[in-house]
Amino acid sequence: MEQSLLGLLAETARALDEQIRALETHDEELSAKIGESYVTVLRDLRDQRYERDEELEIRQSLSYQERKLLWVWARLAKLKELRRDVARGVMRHGDWGTSTE
Repeated sequence: MEQSLLGLLAETARALDEQIRALETHDEELSAKIGESYVTVLRDLRDQRYERDEELEIRQSLSYQERKLLWVWARLAKLKELRRDVARGVMRHGDWGTSTE
């Protein structure tokens, strides 16, 4: 059972890595389209550096691409957290290099 658990964790890690890479590429593409100056505004919005009324005003004026970029960032954060959890699981259950084939 330990080997199958390690195999599942390894496969999950590979799938998460692939999803993370795809989202990072999407992040780069959207950031290039939006422009660095406004991406900075979006980062500040993501990091909650605006007062509530300022935040609402900015959110109301967001384009589809800008909302999509915020979604990509949120999804990336969740996937990276999940990837860290998977790595911790591997460390608890055995050697990462263990072959399950």
